[in-house]
Amino acid sequence: MNQNLNVVMGQTYVRNFTLGRSGSISGRVQFGGSGLQNVNVNAWSMSGGFGWTQTDINGNYSITGLSNGTYEVRVDPPYGSTYTSMQIQGIVVITGQDTPGVNFVLSTGSSISGRVTSDGQGIAYASIDAMGRSGGWGWGQTDINGNYTITGLQNGIYDVRVNPPFGSSYSNAERRDISVEGDVTGIDFILGSAGSISGRVTNDAAEGISNVNINAWSMQGGNGWAQTDINGNFTISGLRDGTYDVEAQAPQGSVYASRQDEWDHGKRWQHNQSQLFAFWRRGNIRKSSRYQRRRNSEC
Repeated sequence: MNQNLNVVMGQTYVRNFTLGRSGSISGRVQFGGSGLQNVNVNAWSMSGGFGWTQTDINGNYSITGLSNGTYEVRVDPPYGSTYTSMQIQGIVVITGQDTPGVNFVLSTGSSISGRVTSDGQGIAYASIDAMGRSGGWGWGQTDINGNYTITGLQNGIYDVRVNPPFGSSYSNAERRDISVEGDVTGIDFILGSAGSISGRVTNDAAEGISNVNINAWSMQGGNGWAQTDINGNFTISGLRDGTYDVEAQAPQGSVYASRQDEWDHGKRWQHNQSQLFAFWRRGNIRKSSRYQRRRNSEC
């Protein structure tokens, strides 16, 4: 509940609030007649209501504190299990009432597996994301030999993306339109050497600005992030080939403005130049290359 209140210095005002009872959603998550424990249950509505809970030892759950609205409810099984996620739409919540019987019966899902290598050697601790076109999602991580398996997937068409270990010199990679029905094997990735973007962020007095978030992304799927050090310097590594937009986000609460512009086709990128970044623009990244701008970047 919101109330408009004008405050005048030196005066004290009293405004009281009376809160009504909230609604709730409850149910059970099971497989093969047995309740599933530690399943995450999320509920959200287009009108802004949301809630979260986790199933108990018998698979029961109750999400309380919900406002009036029509909700979607999604269950995500514990990480590493073979069960699929599931979602139900159109659950109506009324203030002061429980909406019971929103139950889920999960099934065992499909899987994607493969290996991530570079020059024939497995890459450990790479993150693998699988994003389904119809809402399925899964995540895995490579073992010491570069092998991975993502379980609990709904059948459908997936895009699979590899992000190398943080701080490594490998580029990320992606395979699209993977048809999943059952266990899909042999979704392998060979990572190449990555490019990088580096530079410096300064104010109009040429003083370095620390703790500025620098984001780089391309329409070809590459992305990276870094933060400036105490002198305003940054390096974003692990970038695949592509044309990038680079943005500097000023520190929270600072007097500086964030900067982002476009720069067509990288005609002014300088290869292996020890220079300073100018305006945030678009440029081409090539493998095993380090790119920097020639003018100071002013936030």
